[in-house]
Amino acid sequence: MRRSLYFTPAGSALLALLVACTLAACGNIVDKDRIRIAKVGDTYITRGDLYKYLRLMSPEERPHINNRGDLLKVLDKYIDDELQKQVLAAAMAEGKLQAPPEDKLAEFYDAQHPEMSISVEQLEEFGMNQADYEALQQRRQKGIDELKEGVMRREAIVLAVHDAVQSEEITITPEEYQTEYEMRKGELFNPERATFRGLIFPVQMPDAGPNSAEARKRLVTGDPWDEVAKSFVDARKAIPLQTTFVNTGQPKFQSFWEQASGTQKGRVLGPMIIEDWEMMAQGAAGDAQSTSLTGYLVAEVLEIVPASQKTLEEAEEDLAPAIYFVKFMKSLREKSGVEIYEDYLPEPGMFREQTDDPLVESL
Repeated sequence: MRRSLYFTPAGSALLALLVACTLAACGNIVDKDRIRIAKVGDTYITRGDLYKYLRLMSPEERPHINNRGDLLKVLDKYIDDELQKQVLAAAMAEGKLQAPPEDKLAEFYDAQHPEMSISVEQLEEFGMNQADYEALQQRRQKGIDELKEGVMRREAIVLAVHDAVQSEEITITPEEYQTEYEMRKGELFNPERATFRGLIFPVQMPDAGPNSAEARKRLVTGDPWDEVAKSFVDARKAIPLQTTFVNTGQPKFQSFWEQASGTQKGRVLGPMIIEDWEMMAQGAAGDAQSTSLTGYLVAEVLEIVPASQKTLEEAEEDLAPAIYFVKFMKSLREKSGVEIYEDYLPEPGMFREQTDDPLVESL
């Protein structure tokens, strides 16, 4: 005999309530990725968008997230990226910007990622098959496309900031310069400068090393510079130069600054090896020509100016770009009506890497 279930009206209402609550709980689990955490213009950013943003970051880019502050920084970067993409799209639509040549982008990318520059002929050498090669090429092209997007986005922002400055939409007050100067004062220096005259003994010339050593010996024992220089130049053993160097940390000039930095007027430097120094030299027709020289350098310091702290006035040109950029992005956020719903951010603990450090685990 079959029994039929019978519920009173009150029981039916209770059952309906329980079912509704159960479905709501299940829906809440399913829909957590759709929880809105920010708004840019008419577009909402959800938790799922933030998860995807982090997932697509390279291991080098992906930040450590240990607390809510770290998560907010990621969200702020995501919002800024979206706003900058809009600036790029507008610049392209208005014809203000053109894509850089693909071959130049590929050349630059390959220089930064030599591990990606594997030819078909090298597959056996690297233990790869055709499928591996095709996958590598796809990753390489993805990297080139990302480089292209990044280059164009930066150019678009530079143009947009320039326009905003020209129209005086954004300006910098003396107080803002002062605040930025105080924060960055430790990195704002006039670099060391050295004016010197020298003799370069090209490596192509016979006995370039011994000749440079002889020139130095004569100079430190008191022979006049003009006399020493004339003897080697007239014999076509050396090339004279006189110039001023600014110590900007270029590796090419490291050997020079290792001897010149902190020295004094009249000091004889060298012989030192120089490689691919670009300089103006006298051509066969007597005109000045640019040439690249590698050889031994012997030099005499004519003037040395040590590094010095920049004054606020001297530093304004260095400070302006960062201030303008921050103010431009703030203005962009205001125009786009950016809203952040901090209370709806996911728990930072779900992003935290496993660690045995109790200080990190307690955050």
